[in-house]
Amino acid sequence: MNEFNFFESYSNKTNNQLNYKLIIVIILISLAFISLFYYYYDLNQKKISMISDIEYTESIINEPERQKDFKKVSELVDVNAEMKNILDEIEVSVLYLDNAFKINKTLITNVIYEIPVNTYIKLIDFKDPLINITCISDSYESAAQYIYNLKSSGNDYSDVFMPTINLDDGDYEYNISIEMGGDEDENVK
Repeated sequence: MNEFNFFESYSNKTNNQLNYKLIIVIILISLAFISLFYYYYDLNQKKISMISDIEYTESIINEPERQKDFKKVSELVDVNAEMKNILDEIEVSVLYLDNAFKINKTLITNVIYEIPVNTYIKLIDFKDPLINITCISDSYESAAQYIYNLKSSGNDYSDVFMPTINLDDGDYEYNISIEMGGDEDENVK
């Protein structure tokens, strides 16, 4: 006799569902392998493309005309560096000259203003920080008066002195040296 199994239809359905799940898993695994293969293939194509681009670029770089251009550019870079060095030297020289010659029209006017009667300036020489003045005077007292006037003028000279004096045909020729000092900006107006 046949037995009736009321759960037989249920057991058949679960076996079918397991088959669907197995099919879905197999499809997903296949898609994953296909994706990995495509990714590998795509990377390989990009690698081949980059290699061909590099070879093309190297062929352009290695052309004789390009090598001449590169040589010119290299020479221009060297010239540019030399010019920058020269410009730096010029800028340093300009700064030196600006700082070395703080003597201007006002300072010269102050030196000339202090000249006593019967004294004449023959030469003014500026060598930072000294001002050398060569004068001619008819008396020794005029020379001494000029030194006194410079010292008491209120200008910021660190030292005023007379290194030489000579008597020539009745006139005194002498040198006065003024050493600049203190706040030099007061002398520059």
